[in-house]
Amino acid sequence: MSTPPALEALKIEVTQRCSLACKHCSTDAGPSRTTALAAEAVGRLIREAAQLGAAEVTFSGGEPLLRPELAAFVGAAAGASMRPHLYTSGLLTPDSVPADEGRFRTLREAGLQKVTFTLLGASAASHERMTLVAGSFAATRRAGEAAVRSGLECGFHFVPVRANFRELLDIVGIAANMGFSQVSLLRFVPQGRGRPFAPRQALSAADHAELRSLVLAARRQASVAVRCGSPYNFLLAGRPTACTAASKTATVSPSGRAYPCDAFKNIEPEMFGFPCSETDVLQRGLVSVWRESHYFSSVREAAAAAPAEPCAGCANFPRCGSGCLAQRAIATGLLGAGADPDCLLQVETPQ
Repeated sequence: MSTPPALEALKIEVTQRCSLACKHCSTDAGPSRTTALAAEAVGRLIREAAQLGAAEVTFSGGEPLLRPELAAFVGAAAGASMRPHLYTSGLLTPDSVPADEGRFRTLREAGLQKVTFTLLGASAASHERMTLVAGSFAATRRAGEAAVRSGLECGFHFVPVRANFRELLDIVGIAANMGFSQVSLLRFVPQGRGRPFAPRQALSAADHAELRSLVLAARRQASVAVRCGSPYNFLLAGRPTACTAASKTATVSPSGRAYPCDAFKNIEPEMFGFPCSETDVLQRGLVSVWRESHYFSSVREAAAAAPAEPCAGCANFPRCGSGCLAQRAIATGLLGAGADPDCLLQVETPQ
């Protein structure tokens, strides 16, 4: 096994409980979920992330604002010279009660630097069709406004699916009007509740080609950065981003399982012949998983491997990199095999 690189960013899903019940949720989070990492385990993960050289720790869920220890977690990360980042809906209850300015100011004073809110539509009807929680659109916007007033850098996460992807320009406009700095597109992953959702709402190749045009238009028109990340390299919508799964990033679930990245959540190591115990950070510790897991090592090797057909002879490979490694694994059951299942060459080659 080769010497692993330094960990750069750790995402900790501190709870599976959430104020929303999003149809596509890969974590299968919701108001009735009870699985959560103990505060002691979160503290240990933060210390181990610092030991591995991480520069950033993201707290997610579920809904991390539901953890009363969140400010202490943020303070521990900042105290270890790492940048704390929060992923949130901004909702404190399923009744759409938003976090207020005082809550965000407390987190900023603890060391929080950035908050990324989930926005799944440009209107209440569209957003709440995804979240299944009435009032969540307005509540997320109120929480975002409170976070901006508290002095935090803010952005939106947006998951394009068939029902909402044409709203991208409007969502970028909302971000600009609220003083947000970025809209990040998160690629839909058919995991968790997303698996039965996929046949109806996963984008087709033609939809993705249209999404590419919308991304390029948004970047031309807006003062807000529009980020796609490596899972969307296949869109050929800009400079490619290297896959960081298990090479720079890791995600820890509320049950204490480590994954190479968010897109690998619920892809079990056993699928590729490795025991699940290899990724149990509660038993083995994050340092051991990162440095000694054969599963993580195999993911790194697959991400760095030379392309196979049909990608090897494709002129777009330097820009695409065969797309998302996790999406390919979900589609084929193999690490590193085949082209991205949403390859745009199914319709035409973008120029």
